[in-house]
Amino acid sequence: MLCRLCRLMPCLSELIILRENRYTLQYVTQDKLFGNSPCIYCDDATHSFYSFDMDGRWFVAVMVMGPSWLQARDEALLLAYPKPPVPNHGSIITIQHSNVTMEKIAVASDLPIAALASSFDMYYEAQLEDCDPDKNVVVVGGTNGASWLMNPAVEEFRKKGYCTLNFDHRAHGRSSVSPGELTAELLGEDAAVIIRRVFGGKQVHLVGWSLGGAILYYLGIEHPQLIRSITMSGMTSCFGSILADGNCDHSFDFTKWFFSRDFMLRLLGTELSGRAASAAINMHPTDANMYFWRALTPSTMVRTPPTWGRWRKDYYHEAIRQIKVPVLLLGGEHDALIGYNEASMREDVERVAGPAEFIIFPGFSHFIFFEEYGGERGADLISSAVNDFHAKHFS
Repeated sequence: MLCRLCRLMPCLSELIILRENRYTLQYVTQDKLFGNSPCIYCDDATHSFYSFDMDGRWFVAVMVMGPSWLQARDEALLLAYPKPPVPNHGSIITIQHSNVTMEKIAVASDLPIAALASSFDMYYEAQLEDCDPDKNVVVVGGTNGASWLMNPAVEEFRKKGYCTLNFDHRAHGRSSVSPGELTAELLGEDAAVIIRRVFGGKQVHLVGWSLGGAILYYLGIEHPQLIRSITMSGMTSCFGSILADGNCDHSFDFTKWFFSRDFMLRLLGTELSGRAASAAINMHPTDANMYFWRALTPSTMVRTPPTWGRWRKDYYHEAIRQIKVPVLLLGGEHDALIGYNEASMREDVERVAGPAEFIIFPGFSHFIFFEEYGGERGADLISSAVNDFHAKHFS
């Protein structure tokens, strides 16, 4: 493995070492760092030094910075990678939930109702022209995912005659940054409002990625009247691995721990978080995948991961037995690194009440929705799989 060594400052630098389920803060000299690290990279744009071992089990970052520099670094990246233009079909709507709905969410999330915002301005894109009115698909993004990242998949669905809706979760993309905590249940109720608004009560096909898949399960359980089918990629009801007996694995997950630590995400920033994802979960560091990170705001990056820990694994693992619509589970080969493997997918397929199946795409990572690998686009593979699945059950 070729490494580009960088000359570190002779003064002491802060070193953060993460290995499995623990981290330490140390101060080291240049010689000690070079002696301990098999491969050190230097990021000239962010003035950061970082290292990964060959199997991605540990990560080293050396930062020479202060709070004001961190902000300047993050702002410079956003200026270099701006959001794409707003399309003509882009709109904004104010979502306002009733007290009854907010109480329901608070109970499900085990949070005080005062910690949840009942309203925010949602950005959404609805394309209802030049399509089959009986083929309505809603694309739901995941943690940190902005609506424009799902455009390749939306475009493929449009080519196949679907009417489409995609949107930004609260505090994501172009939607407003609402106060309060985030939970899958809250985001699910937000989704239910915009689906009713756009499609007027018609049933829709749901397609979700990552956390968006958890939202789809919630909708399938709590709002079955809206749903015609469910397809999700990179998600299962246990939000990760299962045990040999088919129950959810509650053991410590270092990868999810790492990518949900507020202090670590703020320290690394978006660019280095993307590099860490490449090492830890085999994300292909293509321009499309790195744009997912580079167009993020740090405030968004640290807001959503707490939803992972609030997901009631055991409850939803049982509750999906209520879902009667066809369910298609998709995943990249490397989704197995975060627990979304053949075993967890097969368990969900056997649990849901309706017809279900799963497909794993070789070589792709958790970021398959906007990833390219082996000359193929993940968006093409997903849209084709969904279209074939719908033809099987709705022709």
